[in-house]
Amino acid sequence: MALNFLSFNEKKTEVMVFGGTSVTSVDLGSLAQYAKPIVNDLGVKVDMDLKFDSQIKAVVKASFFQLRQLAKIKPFLQRQHFETLIHAFVTTRLDYCNALYMGVSGSSIARLQLVQNAAARVLTGTRKFEHISPILASLHWLPVHFRIYFKIILFAFKSLNDLAPLYLSELLHPYTPSRSLRSADQLLLRVPKTRLKLRGDRAFSASMLSWNGYEASAAHGSVVEQLDSANEKEIKERREYLSRVVAVTKFLGKQNIPFRGHDEGISSDNHGNFLECINLLKEFDPFLQSYSAPSHCTYLSPSSQNEVIQCCAQEIAATIVREIKEAGMFSVMADEARDGSTEQLAVCVRYVAEGSVKEHLLAMTELKGFDAESVTAAIEEQLRLNGIDHVKVVAQAYDGASVMSGPVGGVQAKFRENHPMAIYVHCYAHQLNLVLCYTCQAIPEAKDLFDLLQSVYTFFSVSLVNHHKFKETQKRLGLQPSELVQLSKTRWSCQLRSVNAMIDNLPAVLQCLSSINNPMAVGLHVKLARFSTVYLLMMFKTFLSVTENLHKYLQSQTVDLAKAEEYKCAVCATLKDMRSDEKAAELYDRAKAYCAANQIPESCAVTRQRQKQKRVEDYVVDSSCGVVSDLGDAEKLKTNLYLPCLDRMVAEMDQRFSSLNSQVLKGVQACNPGSDNFLCEEDLRGLADHYNVDLKPEEVLVAKNYLARKRESLPIADMQSVFSLLDQVMFPTLTQVIQISLTIPVSSCTCERTFSVLRRLHTWLRSTMGQDRLHHLAIMSVEREELSKFSHSQVIDHFAKMKTRQWSEQNHLRLNVNKTREMVINFGRKKRMPSQPLRIRGEVVEEVEDYKYLGVVIDNRLDWKSNTEAVYKKGMSRLYFLRKLTSFNVCSKMLDIFYQSVVASAIFFAAVCWGNIIRASDTNRLDKIIKKAGSVLGLRLESFDTGERYEAKSYTKRLQKELTTGPQTLIVGDGAVNKTKHFFSKNTKVLCFTNDMVSDISEKILEITAEHPTVKSLVIHTGALDVVKQQSEVLKRDFNDLLNKVRCLNTEVFISGPLPTVWRGYERFSRLLMLNRWLKDTCAAQSVNFIDDFKFFWERRHLFEADGFCLNKRMVKLVRNKKGKSANLLSIACQPRNIPVSPAISTRLALLNIRSLVNKSLLVNDVIMTYDLDFLLLSETWLTECSCCAIFNEAAPTNFSFMNKCRTGKKGGGLAAIFKSVFQRKEITLDDFSSFESLCFLLKGHPKVIFLIIYRPPRYSGKFIDEFAELLSVICTDYNFFIITGDFNIHVDNNMDSNAKELSALLDTFDLLQHVKGPTHTRGHTLDLVISKGVNISSVDVKDLALSDHFCVFFDLQIIPNVQLTFVSVKRRYINENTSAKFMEAKAMSPTVSAESVDELLDKFNWTISNVMDAVAPIKTKTTLIRKKTPWRMVKVKALKTECRKAECKWRKTKLQIHHDLYKISLCNFNYELLNARHRHFSEIINKNINNTRTLFAMVDELTNPPKQIAPELLSTAKCNEFACFFTEKIQSIRETVQHLKPSTCCLDTMPSDFLKTIVNSVQIDLRQILNSSLQSGTFPKSLKQVTNWMNQNVLQLNQDKTEVIVFGNKEKRIAVSKHLESLSLKTRDQVRNLGVLIDSDLTLSSHIKSITKTAFYQLKNISRVKGFMSQTDQEKLIHAFISSRLDYCNGLLTGLPQKSIKQLQLIQNAAA
Repeated sequence: MALNFLSFNEKKTEVMVFGGTSVTSVDLGSLAQYAKPIVNDLGVKVDMDLKFDSQIKAVVKASFFQLRQLAKIKPFLQRQHFETLIHAFVTTRLDYCNALYMGVSGSSIARLQLVQNAAARVLTGTRKFEHISPILASLHWLPVHFRIYFKIILFAFKSLNDLAPLYLSELLHPYTPSRSLRSADQLLLRVPKTRLKLRGDRAFSASMLSWNGYEASAAHGSVVEQLDSANEKEIKERREYLSRVVAVTKFLGKQNIPFRGHDEGISSDNHGNFLECINLLKEFDPFLQSYSAPSHCTYLSPSSQNEVIQCCAQEIAATIVREIKEAGMFSVMADEARDGSTEQLAVCVRYVAEGSVKEHLLAMTELKGFDAESVTAAIEEQLRLNGIDHVKVVAQAYDGASVMSGPVGGVQAKFRENHPMAIYVHCYAHQLNLVLCYTCQAIPEAKDLFDLLQSVYTFFSVSLVNHHKFKETQKRLGLQPSELVQLSKTRWSCQLRSVNAMIDNLPAVLQCLSSINNPMAVGLHVKLARFSTVYLLMMFKTFLSVTENLHKYLQSQTVDLAKAEEYKCAVCATLKDMRSDEKAAELYDRAKAYCAANQIPESCAVTRQRQKQKRVEDYVVDSSCGVVSDLGDAEKLKTNLYLPCLDRMVAEMDQRFSSLNSQVLKGVQACNPGSDNFLCEEDLRGLADHYNVDLKPEEVLVAKNYLARKRESLPIADMQSVFSLLDQVMFPTLTQVIQISLTIPVSSCTCERTFSVLRRLHTWLRSTMGQDRLHHLAIMSVEREELSKFSHSQVIDHFAKMKTRQWSEQNHLRLNVNKTREMVINFGRKKRMPSQPLRIRGEVVEEVEDYKYLGVVIDNRLDWKSNTEAVYKKGMSRLYFLRKLTSFNVCSKMLDIFYQSVVASAIFFAAVCWGNIIRASDTNRLDKIIKKAGSVLGLRLESFDTGERYEAKSYTKRLQKELTTGPQTLIVGDGAVNKTKHFFSKNTKVLCFTNDMVSDISEKILEITAEHPTVKSLVIHTGALDVVKQQSEVLKRDFNDLLNKVRCLNTEVFISGPLPTVWRGYERFSRLLMLNRWLKDTCAAQSVNFIDDFKFFWERRHLFEADGFCLNKRMVKLVRNKKGKSANLLSIACQPRNIPVSPAISTRLALLNIRSLVNKSLLVNDVIMTYDLDFLLLSETWLTECSCCAIFNEAAPTNFSFMNKCRTGKKGGGLAAIFKSVFQRKEITLDDFSSFESLCFLLKGHPKVIFLIIYRPPRYSGKFIDEFAELLSVICTDYNFFIITGDFNIHVDNNMDSNAKELSALLDTFDLLQHVKGPTHTRGHTLDLVISKGVNISSVDVKDLALSDHFCVFFDLQIIPNVQLTFVSVKRRYINENTSAKFMEAKAMSPTVSAESVDELLDKFNWTISNVMDAVAPIKTKTTLIRKKTPWRMVKVKALKTECRKAECKWRKTKLQIHHDLYKISLCNFNYELLNARHRHFSEIINKNINNTRTLFAMVDELTNPPKQIAPELLSTAKCNEFACFFTEKIQSIRETVQHLKPSTCCLDTMPSDFLKTIVNSVQIDLRQILNSSLQSGTFPKSLKQVTNWMNQNVLQLNQDKTEVIVFGNKEKRIAVSKHLESLSLKTRDQVRNLGVLIDSDLTLSSHIKSITKTAFYQLKNISRVKGFMSQTDQEKLIHAFISSRLDYCNGLLTGLPQKSIKQLQLIQNAAA
């Protein structure tokens, strides 16, 4: 080093020893003092262990800092430039020497990956909880670990291809195997053998291993292909796993097995059937054994179970709905049953699909009500939810309950209102069951028999001892073991089963009863051991066996109405045939034989029969109490039992099965091949007419012959066979009729089967099951056949399409409950009561008072104190580093950059959000940091308020520039617009396509509009070249295509047809005229603006170029209007006509402090009637909630209503209002105030007036003025017309009272008027006040009614309509098709015109024609209403309005629910688009004129104030003459004044003034011409302006009228100075105005503050009225322009004023916020 003139720098020397713990004791000698654990080499921090933790930490820190800085300037840059900055500042740090990171821990690489993820989110604006992989893929950014891997492979590639230094290439050696292997051709590298992983492979074999891995992976395809393959593999495995889950779900649902267990925890022995089945499959399924599901998507949770069950049920329902829609018709069956504490309604459907009849359960829903409306609404709702409410319903089947079957108010009648073709079918199975029940109950002996059977069943089933003896007796007698059957009215065929069971077990029953020593058993034994009992058992077994098979047949799903009717008739005939002596004798013999076999005596003791009373001799007595007939004889048994029971059963069947429409029933029977009227055209016609089917007679004839031939070879047994044989193409109407017959249901047994499943499904162990899960499981269980048809893949596909599942799968997200916090904001005045903690998935979410979101701390008080504290700490900590830099003598420029990027960025972060609403103390704290930073830098920095507003203003300007860039109007056309582009402003762009036709423009128009997104008006001029081709129909088709395309554009479109160019002949004229008319009508039909050019340009050759096609400059100037739009729309100027204003409506009101209404209600009623009051406003009613209604009913006369508010928690107080019921009102809720009570309501009318009743207790409260001021700030901002009345308990008549002064000042501040002048209390003070604003109050009168110590205040309110409709009159002749004939007839009758001169001839001709036209088509006047223009109603809004009207007409015509839903959707779309268009319109005006206060004032004034009308008296002739006289006199007086003026001249005058008077006659004409020219042009000659300038510069004169003098100081000195100034003719004033500021002598600036307050609140009211017309951003701009600018203007003068004065200004800001 000495030889080379080098010196050892000890300050920059760093020594490091690499190795583990074994090298820490290495002796470094003199270098030991330079040993360090971390050294910095070429910008890389290297540590001893080569973990690079310090390096990665530094990279992450620097990268995040740069990201924060770049995020601040993001709004100023385009995306491509912003991405370049991210690569320059962030990506370069991640890639710099990243090959050293090879082999470091995954946690370290993850930190670098966080930096890249954050950069991608900042660039794309993606939220932090969205998955990052798709974002990186869209940006084509490799993740960090792939970048490291790529760098190593790149080094290896360069080294192998001689692109790297030699010392690197020498380290790589190709791999040469010792024997022939397939890997010899893969260009692999030899990997050196190492002993250690960290310091071996990482140091000497990283590139070799990476290169070999790359070559091996390249053999399997590219990276994208490998990722796709891995993704497909994962999807396949996930679907395989889900197929097992779906299989278990389908199995459990089909078998009605519960899913969940009581405890499914890890330590539980029983995890429930679902999880146990999965575990059982896992023991035998190799796939489940090898597959490990991710923890966030195991699909085994209860919610996943519910979703899979839902998917299965929805797949079944979708299949049913699809088949119904293909069938085109269906029938509805419904029934209800009680399920625990709820009432379930089963809705089933019947339809024909695939040639067979199907009945399925559609839904099971819970009934909220049991009336017909509720049941019908539930059925309709299920049809609507499944999307079949528009499909034809041919029939409805229910049970016989009156709610369901009522013909007027029942479900069938309600359902038929929406489905008029749906006939009602009373369930045949229910009717048959009713026949048997009524038969068994109608005959006393039969009733006794079944009561006996039920008693025997109860005797043996209740007692286990008796039941055991019965079983033992069965065994002893050798009978087959069986049980007795219980009777029930709802169980079908239970009577037959009960009778058979008793007959089979009668010997055992009798023997068992005889062995039991029990009175009950003895009585039962005596009754059973009778012959009559056995006879009845045999008889009912015979009768019920006949109807048993009909019962079973009616419960099948494929039964049709015709077959059911045939079988019913057959059963009736069979029963009638049994009414014979032979059948009765046969039955008696069977009973006798059975008694003999079982040792039952044939005869029994008969009780004495009573004599028949004489008074009933003329009547037929069926039975009487206590009479037992002698039934031992066969004849008596037949007469008293056999025949009555048989006749009753036949009569019941004939009566109950005759309710169906005979016309429909005949038509159904005509479809049955076994009936006598098969294919009878007359009967089929009745059925077809009912369902609006146009049955063709030819089809019936052909079908008869066709089926007759088919019967020879094929059996045609039923209606379904006929439907299968007939082809729907050959017999379309006949097959439709047969399909209707098959669709009509016979019974509702499918619903009953559903309830049977429900009892097995909803057991007491599963009683907590929800309604949705119950509905889905019921469908799976009932429709198990349909469940088995579809595959697991269909369920999995449905499962993947669910919204929540799809969103979570795409984003790989799951809510982390441990990191979720709850923050509750209380907007009320009262303290919030503690509520139940929020729970998510069973875990409690912590409730916090503040929360940090995106770097901003938000607290539950919304005062931003916590955020300010955090910003203050961060700013102070960063200020420390600024001071350190100052101590190092860093240049001022670098210090300023450090301040802006480090300190200021922390203080002003998101300051636009919270900077305007923080407290003054917090602002002062932040200003302290800024002042300290300024003292360190030696500069004067802007305060926090200034910096925050600068950021908000810069953001507004950027937004405004983005919104207004680009043309606003676009003109597209053919050669006719070629030379027009130079005549329009910058906001208009012209695109000329010289040789393009309509079809060419149509193809380009969408691309053109897409390239110009800022265009709001589009003008299309084309078609001239198409007319030459003389293909009108082709041209119309092209124009229709063009109109269809431009209708979807979000711009205002104008279609300008081809111009009537010259030099084309009359043929061109007629074709153009025809096209012009067609195009005008077509544009009107499609809601597109049309510019009628034909009449404007026809025969005007001077407006065209020499070619007769292009327009010249003169023509373009005529077309162009001032705004730059090409629209030659003509308007007719009409004289406006004002409708007379309706007279004011006088309303009589009264105010009274009643001081307890309890005993004065009748007196109050009398006061209202005596004084004819419309309103009576009361205070201090002293009522409670429980007693107020009765008292007000007495106090309010007939046709009066009341409104009251009682004091809560204390006695006294209370407010009320009694008014006529004809007044429409609406109560308004206000916040509760501690110092007074209030009652507020809105009186609807013209205008709408707010009434506010106040009662202030007499005790002093210092909060009253503040709270009342706060209330006024709200009311004055939101409403323009209001009246405040009540008892204020303030002596406003005493000018020395402090409360009266404050109240008076407050009323002046808000520009309010107090009307009561006299005393309102017995002690002579004015306590009850009437305060108003914007309304006309008159006739204020105070009277003592002796009702309390307060007087009654009467006053009148004038309500004036605030809308004036302006009409115009248009005169025109109405010409129709008959006018021409009438004109020619009248003209022929008129004399011939003759005259000497041409003028006289023309005058006579015009006079004649006018008379004829007046006769045949007189001029008529039409009055039209001038409505307020709505410029935001663009073409799209008008089109949506048209669609909305069409949808409404469609709905009102059809009364269908689907059309009603479509109408509501159209209405919502129209309302949404109208609001958006209005917001866009006013946002455009505000953005264009953000710095133009005059335009903003004009816009707000136009929205808030009605148009100014000229007073009618000013339009009179007298007023005009008066004005003319005044003007003439004024001119004459000026002339006289000029004549007497003294001659004065100036050096700027052309000639002296005295000389001018002498020669005035010679220059009089020139002067008059100058004056007239100046008046016509509206300009003042520049040479005369110089006189004014010269006078201002050289000669000044004090204007006494406009001079104001003020003296500052104490009162004595001001008086002395004022006297001295008065001697100089200068009068002093107490206040003067200077630059818009009112300054007073005491410098209190109270007048200035009062002026600001009045003006600001006036503007606030106007802004609040237009609040609904614009977005919140635009409202804020208006508030800053109108309110904040006034508060900030010269506000430095307000420094040092008392807090009371500043408080008034703060009220303005609070109201604005």
